[in-house]
Amino acid sequence: MSSEYSEKREFIFLGKSNVGKSSLINALVRDEKAMASSKSPGKTRELSVLDCVDYKIKFIDSPGYGYAENANEKERNKWRRMMEIYMKKHKQFHRAMLLVDA
Repeated sequence: MSSEYSEKREFIFLGKSNVGKSSLINALVRDEKAMASSKSPGKTRELSVLDCVDYKIKFIDSPGYGYAENANEKERNKWRRMMEIYMKKHKQFHRAMLLVDA
């Protein structure tokens, strides 16, 4: 692992399914296709990493919690566990951004 990688701070975006996590990341980087987004809940099923090379940061898009089309409880629990492990053990993790729909 290079030293450049280890210096990058990572910001994970959390929130309910379809709250706008992917869309917010796309707006922040001014690229509407940087992260896949959808009108139907449950599009993001893995942690998706966007490396912002010029700023030495990474944005992490996460699966939403709550309702997700075509996802059973077992799969949603797998997503929850995946995010818990990431936040507890990933050394570059810097902040979690929780999006809430108003």
